[in-house]
Amino acid sequence: MSSNPQPLEPWFLELLACPGCEQRHPLTLSESSDALLCKCGRYSFPVRDGIPVLLLEEATLINADAKPEGVA
Repeated sequence: MSSNPQPLEPWFLELLACPGCEQRHPLTLSESSDALLCKCGRYSFPVRDGIPVLLLEEATLINADAKPEGVA
């Protein structure tokens, strides 16, 4: 694998949605570019070698008390 993966393009990020919430909230790239964060604040999904891993089994639960249904 490449040591310097291509950055995730903004147009691609706009296509992604959280697989963990029924509302399919958008995902944003973390400041360190190594994770995608759900808008509701509940999940963080890893980005490995420039590839988003959108599997709940691989996600980190950031805030179990976050209420995805309450996010506008």
